[in-house]
Amino acid sequence: MKLHDRFEAKSAEMIPVIEAKHAALVEYKRSPSERNLQILWATRSKAQRTTRRCANEYWTELSETIRSAAITGNIRGMYNGIKTAMGPVQNKTAPSNPPLGELLQIRDNGWRDVWNTILTSTPGRML
Repeated sequence: MKLHDRFEAKSAEMIPVIEAKHAALVEYKRSPSERNLQILWATRSKAQRTTRRCANEYWTELSETIRSAAITGNIRGMYNGIKTAMGPVQNKTAPSNPPLGELLQIRDNGWRDVWNTILTSTPGRML
């Protein structure tokens, strides 16, 4: 399963509710009235409830799948369930390091400043 499967798993239930909400919004924008506003609020509320319920059902089913795989000793199934819950691994590239000469120069200037501060400070007040 991929990350987008969370929506696809419950799309049969979600799509009609989302379309109803969109239709109510279009109707309210076309003809703003108190009645259309009430209808819009009701469809938004229903869409939010449905979305939360579907998400809860999805995660409950996924956790049950992981739990049953763990109980039966199905390591691959358990790993796949955890991988589905965590999402894909993100590959990030770090910027390349500067050439060695630049790195040494930066370090040299840093230590030079530290030693200059220590050597030029008055005795008894080094730290």
